[in-house]
Amino acid sequence: MKLDVLIVSLCVALCAPSGCGHARQEGQPREAETSDPHEILHAAWDRVPLIAIGEKHAIREHGAFLESVIAREEIADQLDDVVVEFGSADHQGVLDRYVAGESVSATEIDRVLRDTTQLLVWDSPIYTKIFAAVRRANQRRPASRRLRVLLGDPPIDWAATRTAADYRRVADERDRHFAALVEREVLARGRKALLLMGAFHALKQGSPLETVGSLLEQRRPGSLFVVMLHSGMGPHTARVEDALSRGPLPGAVLLSKGWIGALPARSAFVLPPVLEIRAGLKLRDIADAYLYLGPAASLTQALPARTNYQDPAYVRELERRYPIVTGAPLDTRQLLDPES
Repeated sequence: MKLDVLIVSLCVALCAPSGCGHARQEGQPREAETSDPHEILHAAWDRVPLIAIGEKHAIREHGAFLESVIAREEIADQLDDVVVEFGSADHQGVLDRYVAGESVSATEIDRVLRDTTQLLVWDSPIYTKIFAAVRRANQRRPASRRLRVLLGDPPIDWAATRTAADYRRVADERDRHFAALVEREVLARGRKALLLMGAFHALKQGSPLETVGSLLEQRRPGSLFVVMLHSGMGPHTARVEDALSRGPLPGAVLLSKGWIGALPARSAFVLPPVLEIRAGLKLRDIADAYLYLGPAASLTQALPARTNYQDPAYVRELERRYPIVTGAPLDTRQLLDPES
C-alpha cells in the first residue's frame, strides 16, 4: 500500500470527494459563471463572519491556494482568526508565539500537528506552510491587527490513551469541539474567521453525523459561507471540468445560481452507505461556492518527507497509537518507502 493511500485511509472524517467516473450527460448547459475565488471570498466576508474552505487532505494545489488567501492584504484586513482542524488545542500557546513572530523550534511545531486525534494526516508539508503564511502576514501587520490561529482539534492525552474506547471519547467530539471554539472565540466576540477543515466537516446539512457546518448553521443561521474544493463530481466530473476550465484558474462559482449548484450533493463524496449524504440534496444545499484549481486528475498530493519517519521516538509512538485508532498494526515500511 502506498503512503498516500495509508494517509487517506486514516482520515477519520471520511471526507474524500469523489473523482470516479467521467460519463457526460447531454442536455445541460456547459458554461459556468466562474470568478476569481479571492474576490468571492472578499465579498462573502462583507456579509458573513465565517467562511469555511473544505479540503481533501494534503492536496498541494489547495495548500498553495490557502497560502495565497492569507497573503492577500484586502482579505487579511477583513479577518481576525484562522481556525484549523490540523492542530491540537493542547499546544495553542506554542502556535500563538509562532504566528506572533517569536522563535519556536520545528520540534514544537511538529507536536502541534502530531499530538492531534489524527495520525499521519498532518505530516504533509502543506500544513506547516499554512502556519508559516500566517506568520509572514503578521510580520506586515500592527500588533493590534495580527491574525490568530485557533487550533480546533480537541485536547487528547495520548500518554493516557490506551484503548479504542479512550480514543473515541475524544475523537467523537471533534466537530462539537471545533464548533464550540468558533462560537466562543469568534462569534461571541464579534470577530471574523477563516475555517480550514476536511470537506465533510464543513457540510451545512445532509450528513447522518453532526458536522461543524451543520452545528454552526443550526446555532447561528446565516453566519457561515462554505466553499468546497473540486476534486471530482462522480459521473458529472467531465462536464463540470469542461465548463470550469473555460474560466480563470484558480476559479470559483457561486452555487446559488447555475446548473453546477443543482447537481446531486452525493456526487461530491465517496462515502460508505452509513455515512451517505441524504438523498435529494443538491450541491447548493451543502455549500455556497465551488473552488476549481484544475481537473481532478491534475491535483497532486504533497506527501510527508521520509525524514519524518527516521525519528525512532516518533515511529515508536505511531506504532503504539495506530492499533488504538485503527485496530490494526502499522507497517512502518509504508512510511519509509511510499511506493511499497
